[in-house]
Amino acid sequence: MSGPAQQVAGAVRRYDGRVTLITGAANGIGKATAARLAAEGATVIGTDRDEAALAATAAALSDGGATVVTHVMDVSLEADWERVCAAIAQDFGRLDLLVNNAGFSHVAMVTDYAVEDWRALHDTDLMGIFLGLKHSIPLLRGSDAPAIVNLASTMGLMGFPRIPAYSAAKGGVIALSRQVALDYAPEGIRVNAVCPGPTRTERLAGIVESGDVDESLLIGNVPLGRWAAPSEIASVIAFLGSEDASYITGAAIPVDGGQTAH
Repeated sequence: MSGPAQQVAGAVRRYDGRVTLITGAANGIGKATAARLAAEGATVIGTDRDEAALAATAAALSDGGATVVTHVMDVSLEADWERVCAAIAQDFGRLDLLVNNAGFSHVAMVTDYAVEDWRALHDTDLMGIFLGLKHSIPLLRGSDAPAIVNLASTMGLMGFPRIPAYSAAKGGVIALSRQVALDYAPEGIRVNAVCPGPTRTERLAGIVESGDVDESLLIGNVPLGRWAAPSEIASVIAFLGSEDASYITGAAIPVDGGQTAH
């Protein structure tokens, strides 16, 4: 097959009865993950700062028969995590899977980076992961198969021009995922990171269209020679969050068309 499948035909029902929380669910990888988990029977709790896009995603999933709950949320704010997790506790009593997906990138040389821009990115891309772990793990303790998938990036595994804050944050996500996996393995909570390569999301496509990043630079070192579709990343997230991956924890898995194989 030369490219990704566009639909999940006859999806297995690995997530029937499972309560899943996906941050950044309105667009891109988060949206694709919400669709994939919903197709496998999950109750999807989606959060995002973009209320209108989140509502549109939820409506599409609900029209397909999925159970969807949404919360407008800024993952960098502890009060938002407290509010959302309290609602999950009240509505469901537990959480089975956390997908810590929300994040963004910013293109600049390190000498040109404004301190406030660096902090804003790290507040979302790394602090947001920490807050998700802190407030979701107590809910995950109520699950019989608890799992966490944190979204990192190949840019946390390798260098790439002009994204120092993003690379540093995603490297931190990988290290944090491994460390937390060790701490909570005795409780049966699995923690893994997914490291996507160049993925054709609205955000990254917009950066390319703006001229801030050359498309040939993004995929020039990808042996498969193309972008990933968000659905291809979502399929790996769905696997890691399921019991099919019951003996995998502390891993950082590249989904990158061979980019990091060099």
